[in-house]
Amino acid sequence: MLKKNYGNIRIDHIHSRAICDEIGERLRETLRREAAALPPRLQLLIDRLAELDGEIAPSIVPSLEDMIPRRELRSSSVRSPSQTADLMS
Repeated sequence: MLKKNYGNIRIDHIHSRAICDEIGERLRETLRREAAALPPRLQLLIDRLAELDGEIAPSIVPSLEDMIPRRELRSSSVRSPSQTADLMS
């Protein structure tokens, strides 16, 4: 199947694909050369991120005390009058 392009030039799909591949290859080479060096500030931030990755992060899992409602903690530590009397006898 032939494609119509600007100026009534007809290019078949094989040549169209070859042109696209060549453009892509040249762009990759150009961008690779341009992206070789990062700006100093960005390099500093990337280095800092790598440094922080090595440190131990605080746990985000709640402790057991945080998971138990406070009234349950109080009720287990507060004795009823009958429990207190049993302990004294």
